[in-house]
Amino acid sequence: MKENEVLTMRGINKTFPGVKALNGVDFTLRKGEIHALMGENGAGKSTLIKVLTGVYDFEAGEIRVDGIDGPVVNHSTQEAQEKGIATVYVHKQEQPPYRYELDVPCDDAVNAKVFVIDDLTHSTMLLAEEY
Repeated sequence: MKENEVLTMRGINKTFPGVKALNGVDFTLRKGEIHALMGENGAGKSTLIKVLTGVYDFEAGEIRVDGIDGPVVNHSTQEAQEKGIATVYVHKQEQPPYRYELDVPCDDAVNAKVFVIDDLTHSTMLLAEEY
């Protein structure tokens, strides 16, 4: 990893029965950056995040996180949190006026290097702590 990189994902592949959800996906998150993953249903946004956060295993590729020697493979959300990847879920009110609430796990997220905010109606944001 380069000095200013917090997270890199290289050549990530994930297949479900009959569907190649991710095919050689590369992604880099640098200190202080905010990225939004946007696309149609089925584009792979949530799948990529679920690979990163340990919900899904992946078949090929490599994930690296700043401060951790070697590739990272998360087999659970707990493992991801222990490696500095925190998920913040967004809840949308069902009736107007529509408001979004962030469900921030303060005890785990405080020490996180990467925050994943999911789901802002078909987009996902990744934020890198600036340190």
